[in-house]
Amino acid sequence: MEFRPRFLLEGIPLVVAGFAWLAVAFASGLIGFVCAAIPGSLLVASGGALTLFAGDRRILHFGAVGGVVGAVFALFGLPFLGFGVAGVLLLLSLGAALASGYASLRLEVPAVGVPEAVPSKLLAAKVAVDEAFMAHLQLSLRLPTLQCLTRMRREVHEALDLHADRGWSADPLSFHREPPALENPVIQTRRTRGRDFEHLVFDSGFEPRPEEPGRERWLGFEPLRKGHAYVMRHEGEPRPWLVCINGYRMGFPFVDFQAFDPKRYHEELGLNLLIPVLPLHGPRRIGAQSGDALFDGELVDTVHVEAQAVWDIRRLVGWIRHEGATGVGVTGLSLGGYTAALLASVEPDLDCAIAGIPLADLSSIFWHHGSDGLRQDLERAELNQQDLARLFGVVSPLALKPRLASEACSIFGGIADRIVPPAQIAALIDHWQPGRVAWYAGTHLSFGMEPMVKSVVRETIQEFLPQP
Repeated sequence: MEFRPRFLLEGIPLVVAGFAWLAVAFASGLIGFVCAAIPGSLLVASGGALTLFAGDRRILHFGAVGGVVGAVFALFGLPFLGFGVAGVLLLLSLGAALASGYASLRLEVPAVGVPEAVPSKLLAAKVAVDEAFMAHLQLSLRLPTLQCLTRMRREVHEALDLHADRGWSADPLSFHREPPALENPVIQTRRTRGRDFEHLVFDSGFEPRPEEPGRERWLGFEPLRKGHAYVMRHEGEPRPWLVCINGYRMGFPFVDFQAFDPKRYHEELGLNLLIPVLPLHGPRRIGAQSGDALFDGELVDTVHVEAQAVWDIRRLVGWIRHEGATGVGVTGLSLGGYTAALLASVEPDLDCAIAGIPLADLSSIFWHHGSDGLRQDLERAELNQQDLARLFGVVSPLALKPRLASEACSIFGGIADRIVPPAQIAALIDHWQPGRVAWYAGTHLSFGMEPMVKSVVRETIQEFLPQP
């Protein structure tokens, strides 16, 4: 029987880089001390922990972010530190980030159905970027108060009883109501990234049922009452449309049109694009950041998020059909991939569905990325992962079957994804049995540079959303 290493030598480059930054900090003035102490502290602490106490995956998040921040600070500090010192700090910081990536590859447990991730400098660099982004996500999440935990326990158990009594647990499709047609949305012309697009605003009309827990709280979120979508369409004859669903922390035109590249989708493939904004995101956010309260809010609200997302997008799909769409496909990234998969199981007559780096099981994400403290808090509130799996079952793509042929479904994912565990992607592949699967040697944030992703998207669209 093989055991994972208890002490990782990859922590040594982090410690060395960290002490180099701390040496600069103590030789600098107040501003220089503060700037240099940030990467120095992160690298020494995470490097020491990684060397002596390997096991907690969050160590890798902060080791990677220390290396990335150090590299950025070294570049900006060039005029003040001089070429020699800044160059050494830059190389040490990049080496620390790379070491974090290698350590992450060594510690990750291989998932069934996922190709082996063969370590390389390029793959380790991609992993380091994912790990650094995870540090940002971890720092931005709030912990629930004791009062909140008590309310969560009550609402979750009320929701579970309701779902069982109404038959929604056994038949999740019956949980999703038929939305009314969308007529006469407000449309404004805007511009981003040098391109004109249309911004649609409409009354969502979604309300949780009167008996659903958390209804009044959800209706109190004013930004959720309006639906938003970004549109880019061709003039002339009707064309096929691609519905592109944003990921977590997205929802703004500048970001969304970078992920769903208009040059590729709109110009080269000739599609009209519809990018709906998920609840709690972009102009529909209720916190300081897009996506706040999704993974650190009330648990039953997560059900409302996905229920409203499907409701709103189905209304928008009806609108583009009324506009003369010759075909409708759906794609999404990360959380958007989850929602795209759910939509494909609820909305009839879609022509294709492409789930990109998709979540598949919200309950396991809470347990995978949640801190030990959060898991212990939930367990003290008598809530476990099985309870969450049952709660989210009514909005889970793993509990429903796609309403289109499996050949028209495609999935792509990174074998070393550190944000959406590859096991989640493999679970959706096993459930869907899609016509096309692309496992690329990369991570969550590297999808845009991966040739396999571009190929599977192009092939799916050309086969199932051809030009008239």
